[in-house]
Amino acid sequence: MNNFYFWEDLKKATGGRSINIIPLMLQWSTYGLLMYRIENFLFLLFGRRYKYLRILFLPVITTIQGLSNIAISYKTNIGPGLSISHANMGLEIGSDIVIGSNFSCVGGNVIGRNLERPAGGYKIGDNVSLGANAVVIGPVTIGDNVTIGAMACVVSSIDSKSIVGGVPAKVIKIKE
Repeated sequence: MNNFYFWEDLKKATGGRSINIIPLMLQWSTYGLLMYRIENFLFLLFGRRYKYLRILFLPVITTIQGLSNIAISYKTNIGPGLSISHANMGLEIGSDIVIGSNFSCVGGNVIGRNLERPAGGYKIGDNVSLGANAVVIGPVTIGDNVTIGAMACVVSSIDSKSIVGGVPAKVIKIKE
């Protein structure tokens, strides 16, 4: 079973300095992130039965998602070090997506599945960064150490160490 990575997320957001945690706790995005981590933990603990248990907490869940503008499916598996900047622009991540560690997004991001494509095979690697309003429509595979530019629309798989941008997103540069 995966760990409860909320503390690693806070450590990344504060740069490892505990003095910065007070302003962070005053942001709604922190509570949206915490809600995702709690829901994911409960889903891993209870499995398919969690969807029935979730009904009891739905008013709290939807209120926090609405106030934080963060809606991440509890079925999504995101590694430690998740960083969300400018969550007031919104963040939507669909279900059954595997995202590696140190994932960061700026806001206005949507990661979801094209309903005309078969489900499954959706993986985002470690150290991936999404610019403002970047959209990923899958299922796709995105390698490690990838930077996706602002307002890019990713509809096909991306190799590791790439910088991509545009609509549809194309490789602009390969990192060394």
